[in-house]
Amino acid sequence: MANLGRRFEGQVALVTGASRGIGRAIAVRLASEGAHVVINHFRGADTRFPGAAEEAQRLAHEAGGEASLYEADMSDTAAVRKMIRGVAAELGRLDVLVNNAGICPMVEFLAITEEIWDQVHDLNLRAVFFATQEAARLMMENKTRGRIVCISSISGEFPATSRPTSRVSGMRPTPGRSSATSSVARCAAADVPRTSPRRWRSWPRPKPSSSTAASTWWTAASRQFCKY
Repeated sequence: MANLGRRFEGQVALVTGASRGIGRAIAVRLASEGAHVVINHFRGADTRFPGAAEEAQRLAHEAGGEASLYEADMSDTAAVRKMIRGVAAELGRLDVLVNNAGICPMVEFLAITEEIWDQVHDLNLRAVFFATQEAARLMMENKTRGRIVCISSISGEFPATSRPTSRVSGMRPTPGRSSATSSVARCAAADVPRTSPRRWRSWPRPKPSSSTAASTWWTAASRQFCKY
């Protein structure tokens, strides 16, 4: 892991969906740079991946930072607001929010139901918006020069599809599976930071970020992701 110093020393960072994958890699990276990382996880996922949240916490500690766990369903707006306020109340501050939690069910286009649509949008879009809103409100109240990161997906630009299930000569192909629901939600989620009120983006005015440093940080985090 590239050493970029302890840039987040004394800061509190909340990463949603951080028990596995990209979220875990981000949490470990932030911990390695001094942050107290709050690892959000969901009970429903814990049953499929037992011990994942505790493993993420262990790795964050090994990286040299503090880490705590917070179980919350990100598709539940009330639970999201409670979590953000609870983290700040317990740890005294919230400096960084990383909206990482998301799902991408691969379902045939014609088989997408309202239930699947709502499930994806509740987590991939609504959770991002209301977590961003609550964190921004909290940071403004406390005059915190914080950072809110909304992670989207390449599927927001290029929807992922599988091959058609039938290519019999002379017959119309059967549609393959696609990430249509996730693609729409991810595309909209990417716009959440850009459509926030100007006063959120400029008060208090943050110092400009170095694109080189950001690129270096992300490259390092990506290497960590490969481990998980």
